[in-house]
Amino acid sequence: AERGHGPGAGGGGGRPFRVRVAGAALAVGLALVPGAAAAWQDLAMPGAVGRISLGADPRHGTATCTGTLVAPDLVLTAGHCVRGAAAAPAAILFSAGMTDGTAVAEGRGAAVIFAQGQGLAADLALLRLSRRLEGIAPLPIGAESGPRLTRFGYRRDGPDTPDREDLCLILEQEGPVLRLGCSAQAGHSGAAVLSPVAGGWQVAGVMVARVTTGFGSVAVRVPADLAAVIAAD
Repeated sequence: AERGHGPGAGGGGGRPFRVRVAGAALAVGLALVPGAAAAWQDLAMPGAVGRISLGADPRHGTATCTGTLVAPDLVLTAGHCVRGAAAAPAAILFSAGMTDGTAVAEGRGAAVIFAQGQGLAADLALLRLSRRLEGIAPLPIGAESGPRLTRFGYRRDGPDTPDREDLCLILEQEGPVLRLGCSAQAGHSGAAVLSPVAGGWQVAGVMVARVTTGFGSVAVRVPADLAAVIAAD
């Protein structure tokens, strides 16, 4: 795997890992009842999803990642997005609900908590903010999900407004690592892949990589150590 770089990693700009996935993708059958796809797509992007950047006004092409508010002062993202700035977390800016250059709320980092372990499965982190973002509903961590997920993310070449992909099918799974049938572009690192629950969204995993052989991306389920930090907040 070749490591990408997030806003604080010294250049590269939220570019996911590039990994090789051996073997053919497993076919996933997904039967949709009439109207199910429309109902899924009617769910708007939650305000908890936002852009992670260094500085207040990233230009197109500069380093960005995506993050998700999972507690009033905790943002879930990819570890490589914040690793280089962990020693000076105040430089990291989270812009919740950023659309057309305007955020619902913003907060700067106060600390970074990395997932325990090594390798792709441990490439997750929590950014603790210097203040709680009130008025935004944090997203819950889902214990399980169906085979179809949605991803909202902030591309490096268009960081002011998120893009959306609703056909992130789980093609393969090895432990906490998921191979998804949707694309990953620079800036999508750290984006939560979401599944619907009770008229809203829950976090099924976090995008950390793109596949170099064939098409697709890689996401990781939230590990127990980070889930415990979120639950205790």
